[in-house]
Amino acid sequence: MSAKFFIHDDDGWLVEVQLSPEDKEIVIPDNVHKIIGRAFMDCKHVTSVVIPDSVESIGENAFSGCSKLKSIVIGKNVKKIAEYAFSYCNHLETVVFSGNTISLGMGVFIGCKRLKSITGLNTVDRIELDVFGRTLKSVENNYKAFSITKDGRLKCLNKYYEVGKKSRVRGELTLCANGIHYCTNLLDIFHHYWGTYGKDFVIGECKVSEEIRHCIDRSESKKCARWIIPNRLLTAEEVAQLINTAKPL
Repeated sequence: MSAKFFIHDDDGWLVEVQLSPEDKEIVIPDNVHKIIGRAFMDCKHVTSVVIPDSVESIGENAFSGCSKLKSIVIGKNVKKIAEYAFSYCNHLETVVFSGNTISLGMGVFIGCKRLKSITGLNTVDRIELDVFGRTLKSVENNYKAFSITKDGRLKCLNKYYEVGKKSRVRGELTLCANGIHYCTNLLDIFHHYWGTYGKDFVIGECKVSEEIRHCIDRSESKKCARWIIPNRLLTAEEVAQLINTAKPL
């Protein structure tokens, strides 16, 4: 092994990495506090990465394009993973969160077409757009996301909703035009909603009408219904658990 890690002494930032083709299983040194953007980008021979508990954040595109990377273990103190950090890791299969990660940036796992499991995510605070890139499928149910207004009401487009109450539309059902939209795969929600969970948006488990319309693109589980009843709202912990138990599409 001849890996060289260049770490900024004052703040523990990993600013540069030099790897040889023999450096396949990477263990980040435990004096690193931040992995800067693009640090490992396009390292084609890396197959596994262990990120220690000392690391608090992972920069944008930090491991993007590591085409042979199969597994990642993320330390318990990583609070933020920036946009596209693990994007287009074509052979990535498993991601293990060890504890307290609470913010996932835009497109973190987009293009990871062989992703089989994400485990250990305890809670979800902030999730940005298209984190999972249509790679995983949650336990099937009827999930609808709602924006949260300043006065705490649930809203989608121009319509307000209440837990336990039926909301309906009239006229012809047309996806993205007329109908109440929902997804049967919870992870598809993140193609359309982003922000701080419980503050900017929330996801409800719902009962829907038998009359529905499907999305033309069957790779997405988005549908629209004549009516919908939000039975209950999911907690951040429940959302994390549904992500943890998701399976490959």
